[in-house]
Amino acid sequence: MSKTSSKIKKEHIALAIIIVLQVLTVFFVFKTQKKSYDTDEFYSYGLANSYKKPFLYLTEEETNAFANATSHVPTRWFTGDDFKYYLRTNDETAFCYDSVYYNQVHDTIPPLYYSVLHTICSVRSGHFSWYYALWINLFCLVITQIFTYLLAARLTRSKLAALLVVAFWGFTLGGISCFIFLRMYAMLTMFGVIYSYLTVKLHTTEKPVFKGYAMIALTAFLGALVHHNFLIFAFFCTAFSCIFLLMQKSIKKFFSYGFSALAGIALSVAVFPATIKHLTLDIPWSDSLPFWTSLRYFTITLKNSFTGSLALHTEWTLYVRVAIIPLILFSLPILFLFRDKPFVKNLPKNAKKLAKAIWSRLSDPDKMNPGYLIILLTVISYLSVIASKTFFMDLWENSIRYLYILIPGTIIVLFGIVLWIIRKFKKELVKKICSVICSVGLVGLLVYQHNASEIVYLYKDSYDVAPVSDFTKERDCILLVGKSVNLQCCSLMLEDAKNVLCSDANPNSIRYYEFLAEYNKIIDKHEPFMLLLDVSDYLSSEEMDAYKEAQKEKKKKETNGEDTKVSLFTDSDYSNILHQVDIDDRLTEDSTIKFLEKHSGYKASKCCSEQSCGVSIAAYLFEPQK
Repeated sequence: MSKTSSKIKKEHIALAIIIVLQVLTVFFVFKTQKKSYDTDEFYSYGLANSYKKPFLYLTEEETNAFANATSHVPTRWFTGDDFKYYLRTNDETAFCYDSVYYNQVHDTIPPLYYSVLHTICSVRSGHFSWYYALWINLFCLVITQIFTYLLAARLTRSKLAALLVVAFWGFTLGGISCFIFLRMYAMLTMFGVIYSYLTVKLHTTEKPVFKGYAMIALTAFLGALVHHNFLIFAFFCTAFSCIFLLMQKSIKKFFSYGFSALAGIALSVAVFPATIKHLTLDIPWSDSLPFWTSLRYFTITLKNSFTGSLALHTEWTLYVRVAIIPLILFSLPILFLFRDKPFVKNLPKNAKKLAKAIWSRLSDPDKMNPGYLIILLTVISYLSVIASKTFFMDLWENSIRYLYILIPGTIIVLFGIVLWIIRKFKKELVKKICSVICSVGLVGLLVYQHNASEIVYLYKDSYDVAPVSDFTKERDCILLVGKSVNLQCCSLMLEDAKNVLCSDANPNSIRYYEFLAEYNKIIDKHEPFMLLLDVSDYLSSEEMDAYKEAQKEKKKKETNGEDTKVSLFTDSDYSNILHQVDIDDRLTEDSTIKFLEKHSGYKASKCCSEQSCGVSIAAYLFEPQK
């Protein structure tokens, strides 16, 4: 075996060891620390396995478009099986890909990821496990890291640097978060990295073969069927690549690459025509932020994903003004003072010469590989589009899901800059010292970020005494939830229940006559039943006391003729309570239970509490009085 072959083999072994360690890390973090799940993680299973019912809270007639989704919770009856087979398949619904397709037409995401998850769940029909989706993510982790290595090695021309990129990004906050989040974003990241690699490879191969263009078309096709955001990523990656191909006068590559990417996208639209409808759908976000503010928030979120730092909260244009304005104010008098000197007179000529030199390097593939610029420009452009179309305040740190696809490329570009600086040193000893310092710095940065910040989507809250499902088996239940989109978060709690009445947890709604009439259908059986109360938006006793104090202050000011427009709780969902004449206890958990005890004549005892993402369920057993 030659020395070169031996070296390559060692690098491959090192890559395999790194990937295995990262797979084990993600699995260990998921198994030991993730105790609760996001609303959208329930949707992953529901949209994959529920037979032509994408949303539990909508009837078949109402399931026309995502716009039909509402926060209002309809009063409806379910059975335990409705919840059980929302998340899993049975003998009749296993391998029903027409159902997966139907659900995704009525959602806003293409069906590839859900089809894969549905296949796994169909093999294990009747069973449910969060690990089914995790296996998909771990597979994507392996493939993503292999292509991250290939991409980094091709750009940096250093296999050691490529190994460092893979090792670093896989252990970052964003890397771990990406693969423990049971959604399609790990698969989206995988196809984004593969597409980036195939694009960069195109610029470093003299005569790409048909296989290379076929891979580009296939990756574009599959990526577009994972998430619509792939279209944004692929558009900019392709556009900037084509620009450089035209600059380099590689006309054949330009047309071959462009048509390959276009063919893959066109085929994905032919397979899933609902893509066009989804892209033009007016998703009901909250009020939008100014573009530059949104871009700043998303940039900070991206930076935090691999540094753990939330610094630079100040508007970024301030830093530009601080740097540029003093420079201009200082430079103008200097230029005027030395206007007769040759270096000032030659500035226009030198600037023109510099522009020509840059153009010459960019247009000559032998002088410069534009891969770094393609990735950097793609990251900036994609980030700008996400900032303009997504409302950050609806998701906060959870918005990192839209940026997972950018993290590998961003890290590779930053590595490339550092490597370029190191290579400027002429002495090999200095280069080695700098490389060691950088490697130690990366380890320190990993340690810092995991101490400074939390891994997003790592929900550690769960139940206190026991799972709610232990108390709902073979019982009638009343489920009162605050938001209809959170209904599926209670699926595992109710899958073995008998009859389930779902209604609104709004304390005032509970007293409506039509709601009480439905409750009576369970109460009139004179059998014990379970109440599952979503207390996520309920006030604590302390908050209620504060509101009462505020109300007293308001009345006092009104008596004295003072202005009472400014509310002490302007940021609260319940700030309007200050405008009521009287305040009662209807906004607390205790008062709601007392009201239902009085209405039913039953005695309630609290069994347990369980946290499922943003839904906090308090479970009460109601028993008839003897």
